[in-house]
Amino acid sequence: MPSKESWTIKPFLKDYVKDSIRRDRVRKDVEARLDDGEKRYGLALMTYNGRVAWIDYYQEILDAIAFAVQLEHEQTNSTLAEHMKRTVNNLFSLAVEARARMEALEILNDE
Repeated sequence: MPSKESWTIKPFLKDYVKDSIRRDRVRKDVEARLDDGEKRYGLALMTYNGRVAWIDYYQEILDAIAFAVQLEHEQTNSTLAEHMKRTVNNLFSLAVEARARMEALEILNDE
C-alpha cells in the first residue's frame, strides 16, 4: 500500500533515463516543465496533492492525441505522417487503458 507522504516528482525522473542521451534530454525537458509549473502555481508537483492523478493523466493523453492528429495531418512527408498515425494509435491505446483503470477504480464511470 502506498504511503500518504508527499514527495516532489522531479527526483524520480532519473529512474527513467538509463544510459540514453535522448532520454536524458527529455528528462531535462520534463524538469523544465516542472520548474515552469512551480513558478506559475507557487509549488512543485507533489504526490498526494489532493488532485486525482488518474484524471490529470487521462486528460493529458487526450491533449496529446489532439496534437498528434494535428501533426499527422500537417505533414508533407508521407513517412512522418505514417509515424504520427502510429503515434496516435499508441496514444489511443494508453487512453483506453487509463480509462479502463479509472472505471475499475470507480474514478470514472459514465457509461
